[in-house]
Amino acid sequence: GELRQQEILKLKQFQCFKPWTLREAMAAGHARGSIYSWLWVDTTEKSRLTMQDKKSFGARQDEIAHCPTPSPEANSLLEFPAFVSGNPMIVFDITSAFPHAPEQTEGILMWPPPEWDRREYTEAMVWIMTGNLYGRRTGAANFRDFFEQVVVSTPKAAFVRGVHEPTAYSDREWNTALTHHIDDGRAVGPPVCLNALISHIAEYMPMKVSCYIVSGCGCSHLNRVIVRRPTSWSTCLDTDHAQTPSDIFW
Repeated sequence: GELRQQEILKLKQFQCFKPWTLREAMAAGHARGSIYSWLWVDTTEKSRLTMQDKKSFGARQDEIAHCPTPSPEANSLLEFPAFVSGNPMIVFDITSAFPHAPEQTEGILMWPPPEWDRREYTEAMVWIMTGNLYGRRTGAANFRDFFEQVVVSTPKAAFVRGVHEPTAYSDREWNTALTHHIDDGRAVGPPVCLNALISHIAEYMPMKVSCYIVSGCGCSHLNRVIVRRPTSWSTCLDTDHAQTPSDIFW
C-alpha cells in the first residue's frame, strides 16, 4: 500500500541500501553467506520494513554487539542538576533511528520486498545494506556508535562520554548533560546550549523535541510520567506496571 511505498522511499532517501544484481553480489563474494529476508510491520499509521536477522540463521562472532542503556542512577543524576542549577530539561525522540546508522559489516545482503519497484532491472536483485534496518541484531549498537559520533562533534563544545555510563554525555563548560535510551533521550543545560546541541543533532537525524521542562511542567519518558517541582521530581508509575494487592501478596 501507500504506507509501504513511503517507507521504501524514506529508506532510499536515507541511502540505507544499494540495489545489486545477484550476479554482482556473487562475483564480489558477498552472496556466500546468508541473504536475509524482509518482514513488514504494519500499523494504521505507518509501515516499517524490518530485516529477519534471526539467531537461527547463524551468528558470526564479530557481529555480536551489546547496546548499553542508562542505569536508573544515571537517569536520577540527570534530574539532579536541573533543579540545582534551575536550567530547563528537554526530552527528544529520534525518528526512524536505526536507518541513520551506517552498517558496520561489509556485504550484508537482503532480498528486496515485492513493493520495491524493480521494473528497470532484468535480473534477480538483492540489496546490499549501507544502513541498518530494525530487526538487525547489531542495529541498536551501530546506532549508539553513530549517536556518539554526532554528539561529540557538536561545534564549539567538548562533550565527553561517561566512563561508567556509555549512554551519558556532559560538557562542563557548557554545564550541559545528556542521556539516551537508544532513540529516546533527555538533556539538561542553559537554553542557549540546549538549542545548539539539539540543532546539531537534528542536522543528522530528524527528531521530535519537547518544550522546555521547568518547574510545574511534566513529560512522558520511557513509559513513565515525570513532573518537575521547584526542588524535586515526582514520578508517576505506568498503570500497566502498577501492582494490585493480590500481585504483591500472592
